[in-house]
Amino acid sequence: MSIQFDIAKQIIAETCPNRKLKLENIRLFADIIQLRNIKKVI
Repeated sequence: MSIQFDIAKQIIAETCPNRKLKLENIRLFADIIQLRNIKKVI
């Protein structure tokens, strides 16, 4: 699976722990996730 899929699965597990979603729904959610690198400013 992709990094986006793993992140989507983790977000769903942490925000909705009592909900089980079908893999297709997790894939749809993963498709809209955009990963970005953010620089830490001190």
